[in-house]
Amino acid sequence: MHAAQTDSRVTPSNADSIVGSGEAVATRLERIADESGADRLNLSAAVQYESYRDLADHVIPVLRERGRVREHVPGRTLRESLFETSSPLLPADHPGARFRGAFAGAPSSAPTLL
Repeated sequence: MHAAQTDSRVTPSNADSIVGSGEAVATRLERIADESGADRLNLSAAVQYESYRDLADHVIPVLRERGRVREHVPGRTLRESLFETSSPLLPADHPGARFRGAFAGAPSSAPTLL
């Protein structure tokens, strides 16, 4: 992956890729973060399901061993962590809350990760 420094942000081209073993990809991601001063990275996958599975199975464990990715905090969703709420659901006054349960029992087109 070739990244350019622009306005204190790393802006990689959509055509750039990081390919290699879990160790090699983890090392490259660390170097990008260290060189840019970023404390988090947004990644996109070349092949949605397989790329994210490979990241989870091969890269994240290496970054976790190196202290770069924290362990999962049990019982906390991203929403709970970001908005310091006690519920993983949207607040009742949020426009999206009106759809809660609207699709219960309907088949999902989303791929299952497990």
